Amino acid sequence: MVFLFIFVPMFLFSNVFYYLYEENDMCKLCDGEFFPNTTNLVAVYGDSRFGNKVHIKIVELISSYNPTVVVHLGDMVNRGDRKEEWNTFFKITKNLRKNSYFQLVKGNHENPDVYYKKYFGLYNYYADFKKYRLIFLDPYTKGYLEFLENYGNERSIVFLHYPIYTVGPHWKDRLDLSKLDKIVADKGIKIVISGHEHNYQHFYVNNTHYIITGGAGASLYGKVIDNEYLVSFYKEYHFVLLELNDDLNIKVIDLNNKILEEFNVEF
Repeated sequence: MVFLFIFVPMFLFSNVFYYLYEENDMCKLCDGEFFPNTTNLVAVYGDSRFGNKVHIKIVELISSYNPTVVVHLGDMVNRGDRKEEWNTFFKITKNLRKNSYFQLVKGNHENPDVYYKKYFGLYNYYADFKKYRLIFLDPYTKGYLEFLENYGNERSIVFLHYPIYTVGPHWKDRLDLSKLDKIVADKGIKIVISGHEHNYQHFYVNNTHYIITGGAGASLYGKVIDNEYLVSFYKEYHFVLLELNDDLNIKVIDLNNKILEEFNVEF
């Protein structure tokens, strides 16, 4: 089975909202199979990998909120060159993708970069939605810093797989994101959302909220170090729901549909 992407350009050529569909559904799609929700909600989750039972539950819960946009923060599969894992991912997310624009960022487990490149192929891009700019980055590509420098603004929400701050086991990673952090501060960006760590973390540093949401199926990680900027930590499966009004409301929701944390970001 071959999976294709349709790109739906918005007002500027750099803005990309998209949905994806299966090749054998093309005729149905022409008849209006894709009906995007019209809410001001964006659901965010990551690191589903091989945790299919949890992933299915997360998708069911997200669907119940009818978000217009869904962001997966990477590590959709356990190994990027295994087509059967991609087939499972697309099967689990199929119903969700019928009503939500489904945005991706590339994680380390999408390597070897065979099918991510084939199915999607975007690494740094943005889309404007409800007065906000959603910016998607891959720090392992050339030009990602320049991309944020050129397109970032104070109403941006930045998404990438790798966290700038963490108290999980990936604190030892050698990826230096200090230059990215400086651009975030210089641009007055108030929220950055990442995955990679299999838990929920919330930091508040110099007027910016840094969120990690990596609890969508892969084995959970505990807290291994301390950080003075840490606001909250949950070793739970979950997703994050953003409500985009003049200000931003953020809810962290677990598998029992319980709110673990809720806060507002003023703009």
